[in-house]
Amino acid sequence: MALKAAFISLIMMLFAYAAHAAQKETDLPALSGCSVVAERTGKAALAEIAYLHRKQIDAKDAYSVEYKCSKGSVFIWASFSKDPLQARKLFMDMDMKMPQSKVFTDMKRMKVDGMSVTEVQGMGMDNYYFLKDTANYWLAVKDADSSKYLKELIKAVK
Repeated sequence: MALKAAFISLIMMLFAYAAHAAQKETDLPALSGCSVVAERTGKAALAEIAYLHRKQIDAKDAYSVEYKCSKGSVFIWASFSKDPLQARKLFMDMDMKMPQSKVFTDMKRMKVDGMSVTEVQGMGMDNYYFLKDTANYWLAVKDADSSKYLKELIKAVK
């Protein structure tokens, strides 16, 4: 009987861990001095990201969030693929189109806190995008300290 109870407890702990791990993937990052003014998750966020890409994307989940900060605004789009290979393909598709973009210019590659990040300018904002495991992130910062929010996002997703 004690063995059965221990087994049930172990199974419950594994389910709780799996639920926590799944939830963490799509948790909206907290940014200092900012409050969330709009957020979309799941199918609504996937549709928004597909609109921005001008095509459907192969991802299992997504979120988009808009923040109003003490100075300026911050926007984050994140998509989550079923595996790292699929995420890398989505990243490469976007990255290869960027040099021909009429909207985004001044493409620069950099390392920020150990993360490979691409910076582009456009739409009146500093824009950054990067790949982390199965996730693609795009950060757009308007009228605020973009490097501060980039570092905060990277810290939140590591």
